[in-house]
Amino acid sequence: MKVITKLGLVLLAMMISSSVLWAQSSVADIGSTKQLPTFASENQFEIQLKSPKTLYVPENVVAVYEDPDVSVTWNAPIPGEWIQWDNGENDGGKGMTNGGSFWVASHWLPDELTDYDGFTLTQVSFYPNEDPDAEFEIMVWTGPDAGTLVSTEVVTSFTVDAWNEITLSTPVTIDATEELWFGYKVTHGAGTSPAGKDTGPALPEQGDMISTNGTTWVSSHNQFNWDFNWNLAAFVMESGKKYTAKPLVKQLPAAAESAPSFTSSKGKGNNKKFIPSSSKALLGYNVYRNTEFQAYTTDLFYIDANVEDGTYIYCVSAVYDEGESDQVCAPSISIGGGEVFFDDFESGISNWEVTGDWGLTDEYSYSASHSLADSPGGNYLPNQETYATMANGVDFSDPSLLSADVSWWMIMDIENGNFDYLYVEVSDDDFATFTQIASFFGEDLLDPWVQYTYPLGSMLGSNNVKVRFHFSSDGGYEVDGCYIDDFSIVTSNVDEAPPEIFFDAPVAYEGALEEYVVTAEIVDVSGIASAEVSYTLEGVAQPNVVGVNTGGDTWEFTITTPPEDAGSQVDFQIEAVDASPAANAAITDTASYIVGNYIGYDNAVVDFYTTVPAPGGTAVIFTIENPAQIVTALIRNYTDQSQPPNDEMLVHVWEDSGNGPGADLITPIAIMPEANLVNTRAWTRVDLRPYSAQLSGILGNVFVGFTVPTGTVLTTISQPGIANRSFNSADGVGWSSITDDYHYRIITGAEEENPWLPPENVTADLVLPNNVHVEWDAPTGAGELIELSQYENDPQNAYYQAYDNGYGVV
Repeated sequence: MKVITKLGLVLLAMMISSSVLWAQSSVADIGSTKQLPTFASENQFEIQLKSPKTLYVPENVVAVYEDPDVSVTWNAPIPGEWIQWDNGENDGGKGMTNGGSFWVASHWLPDELTDYDGFTLTQVSFYPNEDPDAEFEIMVWTGPDAGTLVSTEVVTSFTVDAWNEITLSTPVTIDATEELWFGYKVTHGAGTSPAGKDTGPALPEQGDMISTNGTTWVSSHNQFNWDFNWNLAAFVMESGKKYTAKPLVKQLPAAAESAPSFTSSKGKGNNKKFIPSSSKALLGYNVYRNTEFQAYTTDLFYIDANVEDGTYIYCVSAVYDEGESDQVCAPSISIGGGEVFFDDFESGISNWEVTGDWGLTDEYSYSASHSLADSPGGNYLPNQETYATMANGVDFSDPSLLSADVSWWMIMDIENGNFDYLYVEVSDDDFATFTQIASFFGEDLLDPWVQYTYPLGSMLGSNNVKVRFHFSSDGGYEVDGCYIDDFSIVTSNVDEAPPEIFFDAPVAYEGALEEYVVTAEIVDVSGIASAEVSYTLEGVAQPNVVGVNTGGDTWEFTITTPPEDAGSQVDFQIEAVDASPAANAAITDTASYIVGNYIGYDNAVVDFYTTVPAPGGTAVIFTIENPAQIVTALIRNYTDQSQPPNDEMLVHVWEDSGNGPGADLITPIAIMPEANLVNTRAWTRVDLRPYSAQLSGILGNVFVGFTVPTGTVLTTISQPGIANRSFNSADGVGWSSITDDYHYRIITGAEEENPWLPPENVTADLVLPNNVHVEWDAPTGAGELIELSQYENDPQNAYYQAYDNGYGVV
């Protein structure tokens, strides 16, 4: 410790309230208004014992598992020093004769702080004299007359008649342009002198400041001729971290109505010198694991080799020639995983908040005798949306956590076919938002039990992570449900988890003609070392596409296909490897799209299905605005266990008759619907590339649909529709439009330039009450006009002019 002394003293003239009266028995009466108190004496004085807290500690202790070893690193103690005005020795104390509260402080002017500008004040040392029942609150102020309180620390325990170092919860960065004050408020009973002081001489306006109301301060030497300084020191260091001094609001007592009198105690025996830590020679460091000594080293690292699975806390202390500092510990690390939540459902359901019929059952269990079920004792009910949610979240906020997983054992009997589901969802905001991590359905899967495990790495950093099971059923068909047992959440300080990949897979094979951009969010606490898309084109492997990180966790992958591949199917997966030493890898399920320009009008919401018996048919009208080849048709079919299997259908591409499907443009294609009991509403793919001679250069309206030669075929519908483009036929010949939407799509190749000029100068005017008058000019250079048509069902209200050599669209 450096004891700071200043020979040049600045005496400040202070305005003192006339109502504040002071007395001191060891000096002459300083005025008729002053009242002299009676002093008590202190005869016992013990030698101070050195605390390890006065020895600087190592900084930034970190423990990292690097299979199979643990590497512990740290920084040397940060240099700092104690600053104080007193001489470091105690010579008794001061107190109010009748007891009460008063404040003492060490006062520093800006020019006295120049060497410490930007330093951080982290500790205050004080000497509580003789009274173990006194109450102390450490305080730091800035500004004139200690006008701004910036840090307080209630002293919850202390050693009487000894120097006590108090670490501030709110450190203070020193600003050398303003005054600094540090000290304490003391509250005590009558007859004691708890405020420790030195032997003097006093340094007025510096080491001897006192206040009886916390707002008005005086020099005890100038005001009362007391010749000592308070036993106060502050530890300041170059931390590199700045703390903004924020004023604190404190309720202060009203000014005393009459001046209190003070009593004094005199130290006897050996003075207790405050010896600064900086005088100690640093020798090395001791390393501990789970409180057990491991090694002494003079290095700033330690390798603990071949560590077995378990949870460990590594701590390091600094060793000096006169003792050992306190230990500084790294966050705990778990090797092999640590379980933070487990429920085998043998002790009730208090760990879960449930709705609907969720509860415990002894009908099935993986371990012991009970499991969690969505519908104990029977089949689940129709039209259910029920939940089993963790009652209390788990804390993933520890920055040392590098992976987390949730797992459980399960059997199930849930209706096939994308009707009823068990969803598994995770959230860190009580499900205001959530992520679906899994979904399940499948009948007659009640044996064997299967364990399911999913990473929760995207939740790392959150302190309220919950998992819930969400059961959803429709109104059509019900079976037994699901049974869940031995639910567990495990965290680890080792990154054992693969990256989590989130992206929107193509819906109904919708893609692009040349460049299809896949956007994904890839999350891993260790970062991403590589991310690629692997894909096949018509089943043939293609070179991987390397991802581009566009910021944060977002990655983009561009799959490029030439236009001549229109109609080809692309199947792709996203692969990602994290940057951990283990290089954990993840790969998504396969997603698919068909190359080409995609045309569809419905919203793909399955409200109902319809049965089309032979010889009936269905169709949707499509408008192709520029000449192109139709390469693929998509017909969405349906089935379930209550229906007989679909029969074969004949897929047609018809020309537009003006009132519905007209002549076939190709020979109808016989094909079996792709819907099955696993994918009950599948899109049936119809490859039209072999018909390029008939389906190239198509412009304007065409119809795509099917007829049923024998039996029945089921297809999905949205009701009501939004497109008004669907048609029905009872016999495959006569057609009528319907307001529902069938789910049919077409995919085309590259657009060609339209050689036919559209009408010019088209205008439309409202003619009351409800007629519209449309006028236009014939195209320049067009062939002979032979027909003019308006199609009411076209959502664009397009008009067509037909010519002997083609037609154009406006």
